[in-house]
Amino acid sequence: MAGFDIQTSAPGKILLIGSYSVLERPNPGYVVTVDARVHVRLRYLENRKVRVSAPQFNVSGEGSIDPKTGNFDFALPKGMAVLKAAVEVPIKYLISIGADIPGFYLEAYNDAGFASGGSKIAKSGLGSSAGVTVAGITAALAASKHGSEALKMDKELIHKLAQLSHSIATGKIGSGFDVAAATYGSIIYTRYSQSLVGSLPEDYNGDDIAKAVKGNWDYSVESFGLPGRLGMVFANFVNESASTISLVSKVFEFKKRDPDRYGEIMKRLNAANLDALDALKNMEKGDRVMLESFMEHFEKGRHLTKELGRLANVDIEPDDCSQLIDRSKENGAFVAKLPGSGGKDSIVALTTKKADRQRLTDYLNSVNGLRVIDLNADNAGVRVDNVIS
Repeated sequence: MAGFDIQTSAPGKILLIGSYSVLERPNPGYVVTVDARVHVRLRYLENRKVRVSAPQFNVSGEGSIDPKTGNFDFALPKGMAVLKAAVEVPIKYLISIGADIPGFYLEAYNDAGFASGGSKIAKSGLGSSAGVTVAGITAALAASKHGSEALKMDKELIHKLAQLSHSIATGKIGSGFDVAAATYGSIIYTRYSQSLVGSLPEDYNGDDIAKAVKGNWDYSVESFGLPGRLGMVFANFVNESASTISLVSKVFEFKKRDPDRYGEIMKRLNAANLDALDALKNMEKGDRVMLESFMEHFEKGRHLTKELGRLANVDIEPDDCSQLIDRSKENGAFVAKLPGSGGKDSIVALTTKKADRQRLTDYLNSVNGLRVIDLNADNAGVRVDNVIS
């Protein structure tokens, strides 16, 4: 294989509707992608040597890959589990279909929106692990092609490989909405059946990956951008950080402990989300009724999610954050919430007027421990930015 230098990128995301309910099929979630992106650069190295680096987080590793199995023969730091899986999974797949695997240097870095806090890095909850997985897999697949073919993307293949990779790295927990959004852009998403990734053996090989990819996946994605009449303001809790895995695990413990009560609140939460989505889809018509309907059902879903946290004994929306949301609505927000799995990663708000967006930005920046990040909705998914071969 000739030398190559490939650059790819994938967007950050905000789960606006569907927190926790999207974990259960066939409940939908609505994910908005933004203009902050994760970038991967993949360059050719001779003698099948491999180097992997994420300099923003001071982690790196080097060694080689077994050309017959795709296994790494060196251990990467724990903080690079996602990056390791993002390399191993596509390489194992490519080996299984007879592709030649060269040496390479992979460097990953994020746009500024993914973290804040100066010397103390705080993640903002935009999904950098999903982004690097999707961008890394896209780069690996592009490297296996030649010339203009490297610019062509099979998003279904990228998406399936990325879901497998990310689930391996994160303990097979979550719905995969972040990976789907990193691949396809802003979407209404329904998750795949857990068995599609749950049945993958611990010592998986390329044939296992190829078999899983060829299977019939039952996820759904519908491209849908944030209506133009809505502005977005996003702020990061600088000195706080929420663990998605911990939050979701505690909710699942509640599900196991009291399945009937869990099922009842999920039913009510999904109904509110469906009504909010219906109003959102009709909002471009300029109907004020739809705007008010969206606000009503969005708020209902937020309060039900907070109640889920109370029942599961976990702070999905802590009381001080509820007060922050109320103050935000007094200072220009039309609606606001802690997105995704909640906790103190970030707060997102929607506005209906430019003046309100600026007023809200000024207010949130004045709150101790918050920093507004300059983001805009951007519906683009993963892309190949440059190929030199």
